[in-house]
Amino acid sequence: MDQTREAGYVCNPSAPFRDVEHALRVAYGHENMDVCKINSYVREIHGSSVSLFGPETPNDRLAGAAMLRAAVIDHLTAENASTIDAHYTVPKGINGEITLPERRKLDNLKKLATRAHRRYPAPAFAFLCDVTLQWGGYGRRHPDLWWRRKLGVSFRQIMQWKNGSGRSSSPGIFPVLNAMLSDALRELEEMLWRTDAIQYRIYS
Repeated sequence: MDQTREAGYVCNPSAPFRDVEHALRVAYGHENMDVCKINSYVREIHGSSVSLFGPETPNDRLAGAAMLRAAVIDHLTAENASTIDAHYTVPKGINGEITLPERRKLDNLKKLATRAHRRYPAPAFAFLCDVTLQWGGYGRRHPDLWWRRKLGVSFRQIMQWKNGSGRSSSPGIFPVLNAMLSDALRELEEMLWRTDAIQYRIYS
C-alpha cells in the first residue's frame, strides 16, 4: 500500500475511491444495475482471494459495488449496517411502485427512528419517524406547524426534538441520526482501508 500524508489525512493514492462516503455512493448508486451476467468476476469471487475493487472494467466495477454492499451486511454490526443502508440506498421506484431496495430503506429508517425514540417522550414517535424520513432523503409528510398542533406542543419543543437544545441531555433527532451514521462509517472505513479500497481516512 502506497501511503502518504496529506492535509492531516492518511492518503493511499492508488485506491479506487476517494473515501468511504464516495465508495458508498457509487456502490448504492449501482444497486439496481444488472450484475448477474458478469461471469468472469463471479467466478473470481469463488476463488481463494479477491479484491473488492481490483478489476477495472465497468462490469467488474458493478460487481465490486455489489460486494461492498454485501460487506456492509457481513462485516458491520446489525445496527451500523441498517444505518448505512437507510442513508445511502437510492430509491428507484417505477410508476409509483416501491422497489425492494426502497422497501428495505424504509424499514431501516423506521428502525432508526425506533432506536432514537428511546431518548424522547412517547407522543413524539410519529414526529420522529417523519423527520427520519427527511434525513433519509424523502420529503416530510407534514410540516412542523402541523405537528405542533397535532401534538399540542410549542414550536420551541418541535425545534428541540429536531435539532437539540445545546445540552447533552436534550439531543435533537438530526444530531442523533448523524452520530449513528458517523459511528457506522467509522467502522466500515476501517475495513475498506485494510482492503485498499479508499484513498483517505476521514473518520478514524
